[in-house]
Amino acid sequence: MFVKMKRLVFLFIAIFIFQGVDAQKRKSYSKSTINWLSFSSRAGYGAGLLINQAVFNDFHIEGQKRSPSSFIGARFGLTHGDNIGISFIGGKTSFTQNYKAFEINNFDEYTKSYIFNAWEYGAMLRITSDLGFIVEVGPRFVQLNSLSSNVGGDILLEPTSVNLMDTTVNKYTTINLAIGQSLMRSERTELNISVNISYGLQDLFNETGFAYIEDEHYNAENPDFFNSYRAETHTTKPFTVMLNLEFNYFFAFWGDASCGKGKFMMFQ
Repeated sequence: MFVKMKRLVFLFIAIFIFQGVDAQKRKSYSKSTINWLSFSSRAGYGAGLLINQAVFNDFHIEGQKRSPSSFIGARFGLTHGDNIGISFIGGKTSFTQNYKAFEINNFDEYTKSYIFNAWEYGAMLRITSDLGFIVEVGPRFVQLNSLSSNVGGDILLEPTSVNLMDTTVNKYTTINLAIGQSLMRSERTELNISVNISYGLQDLFNETGFAYIEDEHYNAENPDFFNSYRAETHTTKPFTVMLNLEFNYFFAFWGDASCGKGKFMMFQ
């Protein structure tokens, strides 16, 4: 199975490289002196994780690694030549962390989910090779719109939802790294795929000696909870990995071009 996976990965990379060699990318202008403006629509889907070492150490809590995350938004890009640029990105993001809790207060199991909804925006340094390989890095600023916690399973007949906006920070910053490849490229358009990794720099819950995981069923009055968290103060930071699909359109340029030296021009 591992050998087959490696072959698929190598084949995938080879297809991207040969596609990039055959692609046409705005060859009619001087590569070093033209500045390009572009607009992109972007959507992403992947997995998220809240990083808290005390929760990781708690044998009563099992984090679900397939907790979903998503992003939908737009990007405005300024590129110098064909290779180096700055992107301004913004959109709506959602992030979920699912847990299972075991053997607490005579209940076999119950589930708990944190659901984040937010707007995010930021600036990214973007580097694109002649073969269409893409690297982006930069910060994004997140404004939380809502945070709720859902509890269900054996512990309740009906699931319950609790608003937790009063317990968390409203704003935080993430650092992002994206690596991708152009799937299709023409003179004015690109279809790109990338993997974006995001890590939060601030503590979401401003821990003061208790774990954010606590609720009415599992809290400091429970001996197991007390033993897990009594001497620990751990930060809680979001981490996501998403696969992004982006359609990019170059709509204007300026610089030393034969059809308009130094002028700002829009494509017709």
